Amino acid sequence: MDITYTDSISADEFNFIRASVGFRQFHPEQAEAEIHGSTRVIAAYHENAVVGMARLLWSGGVSASASVLVIPAFQNQGLEEEMMDLSLIHISEPTRL
Repeated sequence: MDITYTDSISADEFNFIRASVGFRQFHPEQAEAEIHGSTRVIAAYHENAVVGMARLLWSGGVSASASVLVIPAFQNQGLEEEMMDLSLIHISEPTRL
């Protein structure tokens, strides 16, 4: 399976992923706020179509929150773990003073 990962996602893609797993869709401006309010966003694409996303919220302290959503046809094929790993790289890198 050929999957590519990016660090951005559109509001339409965000809502498509949410709808595919049975979550409610957000108004486009709210979706944009959710995306831009994230510490890190990872989007997974197959043949130029979005198939998953991960969001990391982190204040820089000792706790973080993450969510990973993958459309049903691509679930349980390793995308969830790969996107989580890519998200967590952000907080595992040492902070430079």
